[in-house]
Amino acid sequence: MKYQIDKITRQIKIEKAIRKVLTILVLVLLSILLIINLIMLKQTASDPEGLPYIYNISFLNIISESMMPTINVNDLIIIKRCNQDEIKVGDIITYKKDDNSTVTHRVVKIDAIAGENIYTTKGDNNNVQDEELIRHSQLYGKYLFKVKAVGKLASEIQKNNGLISIVIIVIIFIILKNSNDKRREERKRIREKYDIKKKRDEYNKK
Repeated sequence: MKYQIDKITRQIKIEKAIRKVLTILVLVLLSILLIINLIMLKQTASDPEGLPYIYNISFLNIISESMMPTINVNDLIIIKRCNQDEIKVGDIITYKKDDNSTVTHRVVKIDAIAGENIYTTKGDNNNVQDEELIRHSQLYGKYLFKVKAVGKLASEIQKNNGLISIVIIVIIFIILKNSNDKRREERKRIREKYDIKKKRDEYNKK
């Protein structure tokens, strides 16, 4: 009987420890997401036309077929802001055109005017090069990699950063409140056990 009680007690302690670790991991993850959302929200508010960056990294949804099959519609691409000496022929870049539209195409030629690189670009799915030459100052970043078919979802999340931040804050509050309530209940049970033990010891002394 004692062995079974000890085994159950150990199991309960292990389960409590696992729940505690999982709670901490969830809180850390939610906190990171909250910080990222707040940074992106601030950047979007200060520059509504630009892309939000986290440590020079940004992402965007692809809505054009011009880079197929390399990049497909609704792929999420990750880009990195970089210096002009990091761009080479064959790289894929994301840039802002003179009409303020955002384009992701491949560099097919690089020239230099007054110390600034000028890029000739072309979509992999297009038959001809782009007419507009792109200055390095127009670049948002260099393509790093893609995540298939989640671009639309990421775009919607980006549009609703404020709402998502509020939701994350509420979730964090609920988790912390539940954890605090459980600690209070645990302390209450410990006090009750202590009181019962104390009364039993006093009774045995009589």
